Amino acid sequence: MVLAQASSPAGWSASPLLAVFLVAVGLAFVVVEIFPPPTFGVFLLCAMVAFGVGIWIAFNVGAAFGAGVVVAVALGLPIVAVLALKALKYTRMGKRLIPEPPKLRDVSGTGAVAALKDLDGRKGRTMSMCRPSGTAQFDGERYDVVSEGLTILQDRPVKVVRVEGNRVIVRETE
Repeated sequence: MVLAQASSPAGWSASPLLAVFLVAVGLAFVVVEIFPPPTFGVFLLCAMVAFGVGIWIAFNVGAAFGAGVVVAVALGLPIVAVLALKALKYTRMGKRLIPEPPKLRDVSGTGAVAALKDLDGRKGRTMSMCRPSGTAQFDGERYDVVSEGLTILQDRPVKVVRVEGNRVIVRETE
């Protein structure tokens, strides 16, 4: 029994290696499209043609092989695109396109946190029950506060123990 290799209507022999090669070339075109300089979709169009021809040849080899190639393209395309986008930030052009976020030490914050620092040591009254968070009034201004862990009833005298970032921590006083 001699196994004949399937041939396409155009006379091409349906080679599984050619189908896999064209899918790999299509994935490479996707990677090239993602990296700058912009190609305005030229390589993406080439990738679509390579995928289409590769899948067509794969189905000429056999239905099961063709379905496997379609699944491979459907799974491989997003994986390759995500990996290429992650690698983009390490390229010279990518560093200009995607700037690094500022370091925490370089960000000065807002003026609200600085105003809260002035509350350290002040005395006031709770306007709501603090269990552990609530509202207190200091010098006629309302602030969101957090008790040190114990519940503080409404309309009780409190003192600011410390300010941590935007958290005002209070303790009940006598």
